[in-house]
Amino acid sequence: GTEVGKHYADAVILPRRAMIAQVISRAIENGSLRRDLDVQLAVDMISGPTLLRKMMTPIRGVDERWEEKLVDALLDGWRS
Repeated sequence: GTEVGKHYADAVILPRRAMIAQVISRAIENGSLRRDLDVQLAVDMISGPTLLRKMMTPIRGVDERWEEKLVDALLDGWRS
């Protein structure tokens, strides 16, 4: 990719992904989430829909509860 793209990934995307991974890892450690949950896959499952929603907002409009709906749907499968 471009130098700007790499800088953006290093400065913005990777730190946010690391933060999400840390939260998920803590939830696994405290027994809130399944022990066999793949942390990086879980991060992807949060990040992908988030990026798509940002791109689709001009077309589909804003759903004020979509984040809550996404997390509820994911947690249904991730809980221990």
